[in-house]
This record gives sequence, C-alpha cells and structure tokens, in this order.
Amino acid sequence: KKISLLGKQKASADNQLNVLVELRDEFVTKEVPVEFDEEKLKEEIKKYLKCASDIQKAVGKYKSKIYAEQVKLNAFEGELRDYKEILLYNEKTYKDYSYECSKCHSILTDEQSIERIKISNNILDLKIAIFDLEKEISKSKNKISELLEEKLDIENEHKTLMGIASAKQGELTL
Repeated sequence: KKISLLGKQKASADNQLNVLVELRDEFVTKEVPVEFDEEKLKEEIKKYLKCASDIQKAVGKYKSKIYAEQVKLNAFEGELRDYKEILLYNEKTYKDYSYECSKCHSILTDEQSIERIKISNNILDLKIAIFDLEKEISKSKNKISELLEEKLDIENEHKTLMGIASAKQGELTL
C-alpha cells in the first residue's frame, strides 16, 4: 500500500516537473516584444534633469535671499542692543538731574533744565527708535520664515523630480 502511494506521489511530482519544464522552455524560447522608445525616454530624463537643475538654481536664489535677510536682521538686532544701552545711560543721567538739589534744595539752573529736557527728548526718541526696530526685526524674522518654507517646498519638488528621473534612468537600463 505504501509503495503504491509513493508511486502515485512520484508520478504526480514527475507530471508537475514536466509541466514546469515545458513552461520554462516556452518562456525562454518565446520572444516577448517590448515596446521601448529609447530616444523618447532619454528626452524625458533630460527634461526632468533640466527641471531639477532649474529648481536647484531657485533654491540657490532662496538661500541668497535668506542670507541677505539674516544679515539685515543681525544688523537690526545689533542696533537695538546699542539703543537699549544708550537708553539706560540716558535714563540714569536724567535721574541725576533732579528738579532740586538734594543738599541745598535749590532749583535747577536754566542750563540744567535745558539739559534735562534734551535728555528727556533723547529718551523719547530712543524709545520710538527701539519700537520701530522691534517692528523691523519682527518683519525680518517673518520674511526669513516665509523664505525658508518656500525653499523647503522647492527642495521637496527637486527631490520628487530627481526620484522620477532616477526611475526613468532605471527603465533605460532595463
């Protein structure tokens, strides 16, 4: 009984092997026509690479704009620090010119009064300048953020195009 069962299994396996050998032989000898326009594919690859190159140039322009804006921002921030230092000095000097002498209680001279008014005006001008600079710094930071977002979008587009070009190049090597 076991011998007949093994014989049937062997016959079934031989039959499967013969079918597979026939399929292999048919596949190997059969020419499958593949429609492939190599020139068209090369042109497509060139087109994608040119687009990628153009995008890379645009990324370079964004980097230049970001750098220029960063330089401007740094200058604003330096100027702001300087103004704040001057403001502190002027506020201290203003306090030194009180309305009357602490020892003899005499009122300020005309010259001292004029100097105190000048310092007061300087303090006001500095506060206005600081306010304006803080607005410019905010604008500059926002512009840098926008430029970075746009640059990132373009870099992602570049990455996508390079992936497509690479895939097309892979088709060409097939």
